[in-house]
Amino acid sequence: MLAGDLTGESNFIMFVILNNSIQEEIMKKQLLLVAALAFGFVAQAQVLQFVYNGQGLASGSTLTATHTDPGTFYDIHTYIIHNLSSSANIKVRKTHLYEPGGITTQFCTNQLCYLSSVYVTPNATTVPQGDTLDLKAQYKPESATPGTSAIRYSAWDMSNPSDSIYFVIVYNGVTGIQPVTPVNLTLSAPAPNPASSVASMQFEVGHKIASSQLVIFNMLGEKVKEITMTEEKGTLRIDVSTMQQGIYFCSLTVDGKAVATRKLVVTR
Repeated sequence: MLAGDLTGESNFIMFVILNNSIQEEIMKKQLLLVAALAFGFVAQAQVLQFVYNGQGLASGSTLTATHTDPGTFYDIHTYIIHNLSSSANIKVRKTHLYEPGGITTQFCTNQLCYLSSVYVTPNATTVPQGDTLDLKAQYKPESATPGTSAIRYSAWDMSNPSDSIYFVIVYNGVTGIQPVTPVNLTLSAPAPNPASSVASMQFEVGHKIASSQLVIFNMLGEKVKEITMTEEKGTLRIDVSTMQQGIYFCSLTVDGKAVATRKLVVTR
């Protein structure tokens, strides 16, 4: 084979290698573009999020509760936040996935509570940018052994009804008689609210004082303040002068579990 032929063949091989490299690079960029678009689509779809006990609650989560005190409501308090640059118009739906009968369920959005016969909010609630929608789920057994029930709560923004979020509450009814030491655990809403310097909250923890704290979280779920209870009941004065302006969640925790959560707004 002549030297010229070798040179030509070498050039051809180099061209093939270079061409393959270019094609691989183009393919990589296309795959990255597709992945970026897919990620952007997913991120954009996550318009709403639940907040429970100061922490983000992923869509599809299940909460469990045990309540067998007949004739009284058991409340689970959550909030809905959104990442829109403008207001969101949010609707809520209640669905009985399973219930053996003999229970009453209802829910409230902000200060509006609906009858047990209402399963979807008749009108959307407008939630401004940076604000939240309060969602309180209520459950009342008619007997001391109500059995197990599963109730789903869904929420969506009217601008994109197909992009909904939900969580399920499983209420476990306990059969038989169990010894229970009654403890009145209460936490009032903060006042004033919004607050700029000091906010006050009424509380009662009874003999659970040794294991009770008030924990304050920001909108990112980060703990910004923790106050240990020193009395069985009284008034907590919370210094908010050093806290940044925004929305916070104040959770009363007893034995490591949050038993009540209230929203606090700090203004400057």
